[in-house]
Amino acid sequence: MLRPPHLIFAALMFPSGAWAACEAPATTLDLQQDLDASELAFSKLDLEAFTAATDSARAAIPCLNETLPRAVVAQIHRFEGLRAFADSDPEAASLAFAAARAIQPAYVFPETLVPVGNPVRDLYTALDVSTPETVATAKPASGHLAFDGRVSEQRSKHWPTLFQRFDDAGAPVDTAYLWAADALPAYEVFVAPVVAEPAPVEPTPVAHGTEPVVEPPKKKKVPVLAITAGGSAAAAAVFYGLAAQQRAKFLDEDTEQAKLDGLYGRNHAFVVVSGVAGAAALGTGLGAVFTGTF
Repeated sequence: MLRPPHLIFAALMFPSGAWAACEAPATTLDLQQDLDASELAFSKLDLEAFTAATDSARAAIPCLNETLPRAVVAQIHRFEGLRAFADSDPEAASLAFAAARAIQPAYVFPETLVPVGNPVRDLYTALDVSTPETVATAKPASGHLAFDGRVSEQRSKHWPTLFQRFDDAGAPVDTAYLWAADALPAYEVFVAPVVAEPAPVEPTPVAHGTEPVVEPPKKKKVPVLAITAGGSAAAAAVFYGLAAQQRAKFLDEDTEQAKLDGLYGRNHAFVVVSGVAGAAALGTGLGAVFTGTF
């Protein structure tokens, strides 16, 4: 179904979803009829009819109000490849054909459309499509994007693509056939909200010379002098007791005369030792008092 000339002109002048230039929305069926007409004209080698049909299909694309199925997208790529071949641009033809094969790798031109030996067959398989490369596009502020009939934000890096942008309700807002070097139709880009990070807590400044002095923990004092004094006093008491015991035996009337000299000597020795221990206890005790090392 061929489009009115004024509609074709408007679409070519405004290829990026120019709904204002469309007299009426186009459907997938409308586009399919144009594609079928272009293939029929090509098979008959009717260049004039083929050019008119492909121009009409190109005009319908930006006016589409439906989501295009991938099979139809592949057919669009094939007709663009045939158009490029007719326009003597084999490089563009091979790129468009590669885009079609990436969607439908098993498709083969029927001989009624492209006879065996026609150079189009060689162009159709000229490029390797086993490892396609893509580039990221910007996420829209609302709705979603689709490339070649598949929801994605990745577009082909080297081949043409059929671009569609949809609103939140899923209705097409923009539809365009784009070659690899073509920019996307303008749209509002999603901007992630900025979450403010809490301000770092700065340490409180301390004036020079006023830094707090941290004293090392004090070691527990061991009352050495007090212990020594106590020990000496106890020893003095023991020896004094022994001296008193020897003296009591010395004064006992029943003690034999032969033992008196020994008792006297031991008494004297114990008294001396007791005095020395008592003096040591007194000295260390006073030292503990004055030094505070109890």
